[in-house]
Amino acid sequence: MEAVFRIFMYLFPYGASIALYIWVFRKAQRVPNKVAKGIALALVVAGLGYTAYQIATTVGAVMTDDRFHFQIMIITIVVLFFASIAMAFGEPEDKKE
Repeated sequence: MEAVFRIFMYLFPYGASIALYIWVFRKAQRVPNKVAKGIALALVVAGLGYTAYQIATTVGAVMTDDRFHFQIMIITIVVLFFASIAMAFGEPEDKKE
């Protein structure tokens, strides 16, 4: 049972991060402004690449590592925050009359 717990505690932060990157990637593709779209997509792809790198470097220690890997969750939140700001700048403003 401890092995299942360790695997879950290893996979949860990375799985959540990848799911969030995919969700924001799909949202960023619908931004009409090409510059804002490019910045948002670049941030999402860079964050996804970093997450993949972290998985590749830590997968060997999944059964011996006691850390929860909160750092990947914090990095994901920061990257997606800036990607969301870029997407917000690319949305057209509502004209109130």
